[in-house]
Amino acid sequence: MAIFSRFFPDSLSSGPARSRLRERLAEAGGVGLWILALCLAIALWSYDPRDPSANTSSAQPPGNLLGRPGAYMADFMLQDFGIVGTLAIFCLMAWGWRLIRHHGLVSALLRFIALLCGLPVIAADVAALPLLMGLHAPQWPTQAGLGGAVGLSVAHMSIQAATVFMGRGGPLLVWVLGLVLGALLVLLALALSLSEWQGMGRGLVFGVRQPMALVAWLRRMTARPEAGQGRAQAPAKAPASQAAPAAAPPSSMAALIEEEDEPLFNTGLTAPAPNAEAARPAQAVAASGTGLMPVNDKAPSGSLRAPDATNMPATTAKPKDTAPPALAGGRKVEGGRPAQVSLQSNWMLPPGMDEDMPQPLLVGGDDTAADRAPWHDEPAPPENRPVTDHPATPPAVEEPARPNIFSRLFSSGARADDTPARMDAYDAPAPAASATPAYTPPPQPEWQFPSMSLLTPPPPASTNKPTEELLKANAAQLVTVLSEYGVQGTIVAYHAGPVVTLYELQPAAGIRAARVIGLADDVARSLSVLSVRIATVPGRNVIGIEVPNSRRETVYFSELLMDPKWAHSSARLNLALGKDIAGESVYSDLAAMPHLLIAGTTGSGKSVGVNSMILSLLYRLSPEQCRLILIDPKILELSIYEGIPHLMTPVVTEPAKAVAAMKWAVREMDRRYRAMAHLQVRNIASYNERVTEARERGEIVTRRVQTGYDPETGKPTFEEQQLALDSLPYLVIVVDEMADLMIVAGKEIEALLQRLAQKARAAGIHLILATQRPSVDVITGTIKANFPTRISFQVISKFDSRTILGEQGAEQLLGRGDMLFMQAGGRITRVHGPFVADGEVEAVVAFLRTQGEPIYDDDVISPQEEDSADKPFAAPSGGGEEDGLFAQAVEVVAREGKASTSFIQRHLSIGYNRAAKIIEQMEKEGLVSEANHVGRREVLMRRPTEDE
Repeated sequence: MAIFSRFFPDSLSSGPARSRLRERLAEAGGVGLWILALCLAIALWSYDPRDPSANTSSAQPPGNLLGRPGAYMADFMLQDFGIVGTLAIFCLMAWGWRLIRHHGLVSALLRFIALLCGLPVIAADVAALPLLMGLHAPQWPTQAGLGGAVGLSVAHMSIQAATVFMGRGGPLLVWVLGLVLGALLVLLALALSLSEWQGMGRGLVFGVRQPMALVAWLRRMTARPEAGQGRAQAPAKAPASQAAPAAAPPSSMAALIEEEDEPLFNTGLTAPAPNAEAARPAQAVAASGTGLMPVNDKAPSGSLRAPDATNMPATTAKPKDTAPPALAGGRKVEGGRPAQVSLQSNWMLPPGMDEDMPQPLLVGGDDTAADRAPWHDEPAPPENRPVTDHPATPPAVEEPARPNIFSRLFSSGARADDTPARMDAYDAPAPAASATPAYTPPPQPEWQFPSMSLLTPPPPASTNKPTEELLKANAAQLVTVLSEYGVQGTIVAYHAGPVVTLYELQPAAGIRAARVIGLADDVARSLSVLSVRIATVPGRNVIGIEVPNSRRETVYFSELLMDPKWAHSSARLNLALGKDIAGESVYSDLAAMPHLLIAGTTGSGKSVGVNSMILSLLYRLSPEQCRLILIDPKILELSIYEGIPHLMTPVVTEPAKAVAAMKWAVREMDRRYRAMAHLQVRNIASYNERVTEARERGEIVTRRVQTGYDPETGKPTFEEQQLALDSLPYLVIVVDEMADLMIVAGKEIEALLQRLAQKARAAGIHLILATQRPSVDVITGTIKANFPTRISFQVISKFDSRTILGEQGAEQLLGRGDMLFMQAGGRITRVHGPFVADGEVEAVVAFLRTQGEPIYDDDVISPQEEDSADKPFAAPSGGGEEDGLFAQAVEVVAREGKASTSFIQRHLSIGYNRAAKIIEQMEKEGLVSEANHVGRREVLMRRPTEDE
């Protein structure tokens, strides 16, 4: 008491005053918890995987409504716990409710610990459900799935342990126990009493029944006066004793539900009338969502007959030609009227879903509101339209919104960062805009894509797959072979594919993975197979052993294009790569890679794989959407595509012209960046969308350019120049053999590739480089650093495999299209590439040639004159490659202030003799001094400044 009185006045020292103070503090704490729950809900709702966070590095400003703290908080909850992270919101609300109601929070630390323990348990149950049922997990913006990374890890460990100790039924039993334990922990964390749970139930019932009662009362009020008017017009009048009583407000909303004997919600558009008077032909359509009212065609002039109440929900009529406002939860249209929602529309669906879900975004397609509104086929007669009491309000203009996490969860097709959010626009002329721009305008009507009949059809379902008994026998033999080499373990699972079978080995405790991987050749010899690849399985405590099948199946290119995933994909530059070990089709978006590096020895299927990638683009994109530059130093591989309309220039076969084409690509990249800067967009997709919008509106885009100075005032003068609004196609550069180019102009090609790889992605320029010699002098460190996505076919040695992939394993592939696909994150997947015959390629090319002649750009392979003023020192006359090396050496020496033979040799990557000749020539020209007694030379040139 003495301590309390020392810091507070005497008026607060009494018992009642302290009690009131504690109550106010508890209420403030409860309100604070509710505010925290609201902030967490907003952060989770506006989550975007592209926002900067602990797992994502991005220079873009966060799109989360709470800024960078909200992005970090939402990323932590959804990455680690998935959708289960939303339980924290309900716990915070429950705690705040108890504090506001002065019920206290007994054992607050225990409640918090229960929440921390309950989240991973429930997350593990959610993550384990698709694994136990053998289904694909629903789409989720994070790679870990609905259960998050923590839930997925706990689920994997629990399932493996349950399988080992309890057999097949163990995982299901553990899942049920986890569900019970998680429910108990969540109930303990919520800290709600029995009476509070009962109150929540009553509130839920009240919240459901009262809106339904209100709807029923409005329908009765609307139907009774109109029914009375219809009876007054009937030839035979009913006696007064049978007349319906006057409508009066019900005593309670709940009582109205008991009196109502008609269904509140209708599933059809029309229904039979209960009596002869109501059986007249009438148009009954859904209200509020379509803007139509049912009208009796045979009603006399001057009177409007309403349909039976069972066929129409209560609503306010409005004309057909009035476009309803865009639906948005909680938003209002102009005039202060709330947006009306049809009782028969999918108002419970999140944004981005249509009624006939799922509707994948097809390439070249353009959905309209009329396609999804069948009631537009029979508009109401204009002379019989009802008259409204208020003028129709124009539709509210909605700004494009970033897609939230829940719209990405329930949308079908591609990843969140690339698919436009689809909204039900009803009578609006076009779907609502999305933050993710459309990647390219639709193809022209006259362009026809190649037919599937040009490709070899896949054979019927093969019966050559290994049987279950054979797989079990091979698994037992594999365990025996490994035990002979001192590796103890068990085969926990196996997956048979078209080419190889994956056996998952769980080694005994203390067995190093490197020891098992080193036994690949010995295991292959013991199993009498061509080769065996052994590698760890990312994210799991098993080692994968890939054993070739006795009978290999062929993957046909046509079956990849007939897969629904190909048609439903929204990828901009989708490539059909092949099938994985499980037999699932594998596709990848070149625009997201954004460049691809391919290596493989002769006969490994590298050229066939490049052909399948080119055909993937030709089957999906028109010349207005994608252009190609094919560089083929070997002359024979890509020359078959000569004359197709997609080419920017004839197939390049000379190394000098290939260098010129690379330089043109760099200039084209800079030109596109300037064009995007004028329109203030950041990538080619946004640029094409802006150009399309400007064309539709007839807008003229100009820029302000300085033309000189006013002779009188000396101030600069400006004029407005009109910009050409031309859509930019994607540009794909395919190099079939990069080693030949590196031999001719290695340093120059490396510099050009580095510039393109670093900057060309946003400009829509992408590279596909292939080589059959993956050595360090061809695939240099600079090239590897700028090409994170790589494909390795069969190579000769493990050193070549480490050069292209960073690890061994490619030397153990089977050839004929067998490849290792390393994505940007470093995850490696084994893929079996499709077989494309020369006859198929020739048929497709012949069809494309009938579509039109190619429009070549002569500047692509024409050498450009370089201005010597751009360099601080010009090379002496002599011509040839030596002049270029001398000029480069002079630049390096002037910039660094050092001159020696070893210095020139190291910076220009040339031999000692050539570097010594260059130093001697510099000495003759007076650019460097003679060597002193220790061999050092003084640079006599002036260093170029930054302005020069």
